[in-house]
Amino acid sequence: VLPKYKTVIFIHGCFWHGHSTCGTYLMPKSNEKFWSDKIINNVQRDKRNLKAR
Repeated sequence: VLPKYKTVIFIHGCFWHGHSTCGTYLMPKSNEKFWSDKIINNVQRDKRNLKAR
């Protein structure tokens, strides 16, 4: 979020949604626990949201 410019940058991609079959999905080497937990939560949230449709 860039309030000064009244702008939000939205990044959507394989990494954030845990698409492990995608060639661009690579788990970071630093802070692995944080990223692993975050991606797992994202995948679970995506499943719940798709189920609610």
